[in-house]
Amino acid sequence: MENIREEYDSILLDILQREQNIQAFLDVMFSFLYRRTDFYRLMFEPTQNYGFPPGAAKQLVLKGFKKFEEMSADFRKHKDAKSKHSISTVEDPSSKEKELNVKNTLTVSEKNNGVHSQSVTSVATHGSANENVTMKEAEEKNQSDDDKDETKQEQKEFQDRPDCYNGADRDLYTWTQTIKDLDVRIKVPKSIRKGKEVKVAIAKQHLKIDIQENGTLKTLIDSDLAWKINPEESTWSLVPGDHIHVSFEKGMERWWENFLVGEKKINLKHIQPEKPMEDLSSEEQMKIQQMMYDQRQKMMGLPTSEEQKYQNMLKQAWNAEGSPFKGQPYDPSVVSQIKMSSDNTEHHKPFRAKKSGKKFQKKLQKNLDKNDENPTKKDKTVPETMNVAKRRNPKAFSIQNPISAERQFRRSQDIREKRIHVPEVDRIPLEPPPVIVALVGPAKVGKSLLMRCLIKNFTRQKLTDIKGPVTVVSGKRRRLTFIECLNDINSMIDVAKVADLVLLLIDAKFGFEMETFEFLNVCQVFGLPRVMGVLTHLDLFKKMNKQLNKRKKQLKHRFWTEIYQGAKLFSMSGLKNGEYLQRDVHNLARFISVMKFKLSTWKTTHPFVIVDRMEDLTEPEQIRLNPLCNRTVCLYGYVRGCPFKSGTPIHIPG
Repeated sequence: MENIREEYDSILLDILQREQNIQAFLDVMFSFLYRRTDFYRLMFEPTQNYGFPPGAAKQLVLKGFKKFEEMSADFRKHKDAKSKHSISTVEDPSSKEKELNVKNTLTVSEKNNGVHSQSVTSVATHGSANENVTMKEAEEKNQSDDDKDETKQEQKEFQDRPDCYNGADRDLYTWTQTIKDLDVRIKVPKSIRKGKEVKVAIAKQHLKIDIQENGTLKTLIDSDLAWKINPEESTWSLVPGDHIHVSFEKGMERWWENFLVGEKKINLKHIQPEKPMEDLSSEEQMKIQQMMYDQRQKMMGLPTSEEQKYQNMLKQAWNAEGSPFKGQPYDPSVVSQIKMSSDNTEHHKPFRAKKSGKKFQKKLQKNLDKNDENPTKKDKTVPETMNVAKRRNPKAFSIQNPISAERQFRRSQDIREKRIHVPEVDRIPLEPPPVIVALVGPAKVGKSLLMRCLIKNFTRQKLTDIKGPVTVVSGKRRRLTFIECLNDINSMIDVAKVADLVLLLIDAKFGFEMETFEFLNVCQVFGLPRVMGVLTHLDLFKKMNKQLNKRKKQLKHRFWTEIYQGAKLFSMSGLKNGEYLQRDVHNLARFISVMKFKLSTWKTTHPFVIVDRMEDLTEPEQIRLNPLCNRTVCLYGYVRGCPFKSGTPIHIPG
């Protein structure tokens, strides 16, 4: 196994997939040797600088074939020995006696005529065939168990790494996935430093990546994808000298077993198919939060939400009109005694319903007539008679046409599924309002610097002083409004209500601070928006690479615990000329540009406006005479949520 080289497997596998069979694959290989090399040139004189002596090229091919043929034979022997060893542990003790009897019979028959010899030989062959079948079944079972253990261990190693979480690590790339997205990191040589040296072509079910290395165009990947994607929502970026990061949005919500066609599939039983909390509807999020609250209350020995609701109803009934306990302090022990006495009261059995007689027949006929008039409201006694009819004549109720029965079953399943999923009405206008991106974090964590860097990335303009929200254009139909959240509870509440995306900045040296936990608790009340983490102050770990990697891993797991498993966490690896590195900011900006958002229940039920412009309409002469006079101002911005009604009170934060 030492001479096996695997660095060209992807190229050769691509050729083999195109040719579809071994003969055509070998024709391609020998055609290349014939056209581009002197493999088929004969050397007749020792002074020639090209070609091979007669028969030497053929010997080279045979030598290579025999080398791997011997390796295959050794592997087969080792496999057979292993399977024989496993079967010998469960072998029947009487098998040796059977083998001895067969041999003795064979010897006797050979001394007699040939007809008897032939019959005994057939018996022996039949016995050995049964033993071979048993050995083969046991060998296949052991091999499948070994493959399952190996696949499970391999996937467990993948799950521990964020770059191949719910995915795999291959020779040329690593990939990770969620139910909606898929991220791939393709390894590139260290000489690839600029984006113009990379060419990425993304189709609906095809990916091609070329790089310009030493003046020649080299293809890294040119293959079909396992499933369809949305190419319009897919992006890529280059990490110089390391890898190409490609982000795909899946065409349909499903878990992929492999990234490329022909790639080794992963076992989906060994991944963690968890759906992010933010992708659930507001009702589902509230239900999960209620279940978590009830679980915590039970662990602490406190009443759950249902029990608290029951106690509140009892308190209201205690002081209600006509209650004998009105005016007295509430005593739960009295209520529990009343409940126990009501539970101890004697319950009589109900009368058994009649199933025969004149009255039963009259009632049954009445119910049948009622069901004919209104088939939606059927009586419970009618299905019993149907069951009796089915037992009496089963052919009358059997499936006559399997095709129509299949259609009817599919239609009923579709109707049942549509009842579960309530359709959402798309209320986004033709020109959608800007997406609100809020930068949240404690003091001196780098919010203003990150906001200036993101604005510079989109507009190519450097802002020195930022006052209020800033709106930029990030695409043909998308604009972004950046808001910096102040470190007070009122600002956090207002931002949690209106933000579509939250960039949660975390000081990597200090870790999570109290302001971060306060904001997350506020978000739980009004509906958790999309949250992405950003690690700053990583330049303080420049001389300690091991400590930096360990710290990143700790913060990532803590961030996943607070938000959800697999949440995006970006790193600002350092500063250059007083700004974050361009590749870090560019990577973050790409994710913001293509991200999709889902409105929370609060936003759809409350009207609100993010004011991005204000004009003073007060008369200048009035201001000159009295600078403290009442001003008339006009506020401009998009109305979001539901429409404004006249006379609605307005809350202006700040």
